[in-house]
Amino acid sequence: MRLLHSTRTVEIPEGVSVEVKARKVRVKGPRGVLERDMKHLAIDMFLIEEEGKKVGGEGEGRTRVGAAGGAPARPPTRPLAAALQLLRVEKAFGKRKQLAAIRTASSHVSNLIKGVTKGERRERGREGGAAWAPRSTPNLTTSASPSRL
Repeated sequence: MRLLHSTRTVEIPEGVSVEVKARKVRVKGPRGVLERDMKHLAIDMFLIEEEGKKVGGEGEGRTRVGAAGGAPARPPTRPLAAALQLLRVEKAFGKRKQLAAIRTASSHVSNLIKGVTKGERRERGREGGAAWAPRSTPNLTTSASPSRL
């Protein structure tokens, strides 16, 4: 069964810029530039900007003077958040396997964003084995001998 229209959005944080041209994505951030070519996926990708939402609950910031016939309620005086930049990935009239490309592309872009903001640093274990471990975790080979691994 085909779905008429499927979309997925990826939020782009401040300090990161994303360029999309013909399904070729380029992400620039504080740690550098990463590119990914997704021309093999039959999807639509484009950038959109969404206005920020108001901070605070509904009904807050309104005041009334007098019980009956007082001044009208004032609108809340809360500042609006900055415009939110989003990357929208969509597919029209797709079957199940074609719709999987939406999640794949949005996951790739979110991983690119993580790469230019946080990055990752890995190093080999103490024994010099083939296993890579994240730097924040202790070495995995300290308690066992290399022959038993």
